[in-house]
Order: sequence, then structure tokens, then C-alpha cells
Amino acid sequence: MSNLPAAPRSGRAFLFAALDAVLIIVFAALGRDTHEHGLDPAGILITASPFLAACLGGWALLSRRYSPASVWPAGILLWIITAGAGLMIRALAGGGVAPSFALVTFGVLGAFLLLPGPRPHWRAAAAAPAEPGPPPRTTTPSDRLNSGA
Repeated sequence: MSNLPAAPRSGRAFLFAALDAVLIIVFAALGRDTHEHGLDPAGILITASPFLAACLGGWALLSRRYSPASVWPAGILLWIITAGAGLMIRALAGGGVAPSFALVTFGVLGAFLLLPGPRPHWRAAAAAPAEPGPPPRTTTPSDRLNSGA
């Protein structure tokens, strides 16, 4: 059991969703770099946008029902929604969705969002205190004398 103060659920969920978004942006940047499309921020965001939208939609669907730090079912479902719906959005927007790209998308997003354990980036964020609390109070011998103890 942790001695850290509990953060509001909505604050943690926002942090977790933001960490997922960062990983999706890293996925897009790696893909653009691999295919020599450049690493300009606008291009990276355009590439990532279908997957970011799908992830946001997945969060909206899943966050009320499942624990965000769990691999099953929330993590697996969010991964499938992010990759699958992201590919559909990309296709509807006229982007390429070759079978090899779809396999790489599912593989990389699965690795980023699920491995090497139960939502590791979420566990690290959950361990961080939500907001700093007051420093622990220490008693001195004079405090004990004044209190009559």
C-alpha cells in the first residue's frame, strides 16, 4: 500500500491519456523518420492525428468502465481501438493503409501501449504524487513537554 496521497481519478486519467498521446506521437515521428518524410512538428501531428483521434475516442468509451492501468480489458481494447480506428480514419482521409503498414501499426502501438508489462508508463505516473503535500511534522522533546505527554 502506498503512503502517497490519492489523486482525483479525472486527474490521473488525463495524465494517462496524455502519456498515451505522447507515445502515439513518437510512433508517428519514428515512421516519418524511417521513410524520410522529415520531422517537422506539423507533419508529425498530421501523421499522428488519426491515431490520436481514435485513442481519444477509445478513452471516452473505456475510461468510465475500466481501470486505466489494467492491461485487460482496458489496455487491449484501447490498443485495438487506437490502431484499428486510426487506420480507418487514415483511409477515409486518403492516407495509405497498405497491409504492411497496418501490421507495423498494430505491432508498434501494441508494444508502446502495452509492453513491457501492465501499462508501464501508467504505473510510473500512478506512483508519482498528484500534488505536493505538507512536509511531515516532526516532534521535538519540547513539543512533548508542552503537550503534557
